[in-house]
Amino acid sequence: MSKEKYFFIGHVCVPLVFLYTGSVDQRYPSAVKIKRQSCFYSLSSWPEIAYNFPIISERICCCFRKFTHKTHSFHFTRTILEEEKVNFLFDLIASQPNADGEFHGGGKYAKKVFLSLCSFKKKDFSLFAIYSSAQKLDAEIEKAIAQFDVQLIDIEVDTIPVVIADYGIQRFYSALPFGLIRHGLYEAFQSDCQIYCTVHGLRNLEIRPRMSDLHYHSAKDIKGLFRTFFKGLLDDHVVKRDFLRCRKIFGNCTIFTVSDHTKFSIFTYFPEIKRDIEVFYSPDVTEFEGLGQDEEVTAFHQTNYFLLVSGNRWLKNNMRSVLALDSLFTDNPEITQHVVITGVTHPEVFLHKIRNKDRFTFYKYVSESFLHKLYKNAYAFIYMTLNEGFGYPPLDAMKNGTPVLTSPVTSIPEICGDAVLYANPYSIEEIKNRILQLCDQAVYMKLTVSSIQRYKQVSERQKRDLHRMLEIMIN
Repeated sequence: MSKEKYFFIGHVCVPLVFLYTGSVDQRYPSAVKIKRQSCFYSLSSWPEIAYNFPIISERICCCFRKFTHKTHSFHFTRTILEEEKVNFLFDLIASQPNADGEFHGGGKYAKKVFLSLCSFKKKDFSLFAIYSSAQKLDAEIEKAIAQFDVQLIDIEVDTIPVVIADYGIQRFYSALPFGLIRHGLYEAFQSDCQIYCTVHGLRNLEIRPRMSDLHYHSAKDIKGLFRTFFKGLLDDHVVKRDFLRCRKIFGNCTIFTVSDHTKFSIFTYFPEIKRDIEVFYSPDVTEFEGLGQDEEVTAFHQTNYFLLVSGNRWLKNNMRSVLALDSLFTDNPEITQHVVITGVTHPEVFLHKIRNKDRFTFYKYVSESFLHKLYKNAYAFIYMTLNEGFGYPPLDAMKNGTPVLTSPVTSIPEICGDAVLYANPYSIEEIKNRILQLCDQAVYMKLTVSSIQRYKQVSERQKRDLHRMLEIMIN
């Protein structure tokens, strides 16, 4: 297309379309949000938009076709589409707060992949991203969006199939694909777009909820009690639903996994899948945990404590760890450590079952910077998880040379190797046994050294795997 035609589009057509469909998103005042296409464009200058963003011309054509009831033909549209870059769509919804909280493993994973993808961009590569205007975006992600000219699309306005069609998306990636089902993911499978997704684990198929999970809810938490109770009653239905969802997604996407355990779990539950599945370790996200210094961080100077995290989640099995520690405090007064537990909404759930209440400190939800300090200052980290797709928390502790006691289940042995102590997560007696070993100085010093070495080994693979994954998706 000649520059004269672009000039006409930039000075005449573009303003007309913005007058008809434009609105300012208050959270992004420097951008205009096109309601139909949900895309953000800079308003620096109309000629610059016209010369540098051919896709706007295509959007204009779509609008004019609606005005003229498709009676006019714009012959330059096809030429523009043939010349435009590869359009890559990234799922930023995965990085936003969800049912697991504001900071969750899948969110950190998505954030790391997105920031790496931005800096990995090539000249023939245009990056788009879907997000939900109902949730806040991470500040670092917002900065990258502005710096790397990423075009944001609000999923609350259009579904994924519409976005793929309207923007000519050729490739799409999601770090948490199951959360996109309600946004039209299944329908997107009918498009020509190449869809990639990461499967972190098959938790709902591998481990079933138990009525004993009710112990993690306070009597005040009526909603949580009913939710857990009925989830147990409807367990067969939930498992069948999740099985069908997995089959649908696995059969229509190029899937990556974060561990060999997850890869072969997919082959176990879905033997019809015969193609190979790439395993890319979850990238190192510990760089996000030391950011900022809030009041809690600067005021906290405690050391010599056992750290437990995700206290509300039955899957992390903290009740058995708490009971084991409380019993040891009673029987072994020479053990002087205290216990710090994060993610506890109702401390009474634990307090009414223990005797040494003054030895336990409970936090609700803590900032990433505070959590980083908790890992660093801890005497040891106890993580008796019942199911894990990868295992970020043990690595967070190992990076700081903090010894770890954890479960020998699912992906944990693959990630932690022989650099940690293992215990049967269902046996309080065995957990007590391993805690006593942690109190032995020879064992403790050995674990301090080996944990740092293991973290470095895993970290090197994480870097290589992230680069390989981006290469596959882009090239």
